[in-house]
Amino acid sequence: MSELHLPVETAVDNEKSLKDLAWAIDISEGQTSLILVRCNHPTVQQQMVQRLRVLCPDIQEIVLAPSVNKLYSTIREQVGDDEPPALMVLGLDSVSDINQLLISLNSVREEFRKHCRFPLVLWVNDEIMRKFIRLAPDFESWTTRTQFASIPDTVSNSKN
Repeated sequence: MSELHLPVETAVDNEKSLKDLAWAIDISEGQTSLILVRCNHPTVQQQMVQRLRVLCPDIQEIVLAPSVNKLYSTIREQVGDDEPPALMVLGLDSVSDINQLLISLNSVREEFRKHCRFPLVLWVNDEIMRKFIRLAPDFESWTTRTQFASIPDTVSNSKN
């Protein structure tokens, strides 16, 4: 993977966001905590996910298949009865029927509170964030947000 070089100010902001996210995950262990992480640049997301794995080594991951249309049941199937210290969900931007997924997510919001006693980190881009607000407003109102910045038009991939 090539290394992404961001302006220094952006890199500093992202480092602070990463540390804040790791702290939020750490203090929320054993509790329902819904965290939306907004990142529009795939390479920045990959780098931040890698760094988060180092800061939170017990975090588990689910990468959603395009055919997924129910997030809660997908999570329950993956984690079973052994709840993880924290769970990171990637791939929301690749879900074919994201509208249906978000509508169903909103309708089972209480199930997350009752049965997901761990921090749940959902990676989204701007488009998915807008859909969250519009299609899953009740669920979204329970979340905290973190953002990783990128400036795709001025970013250069200098190492391959």
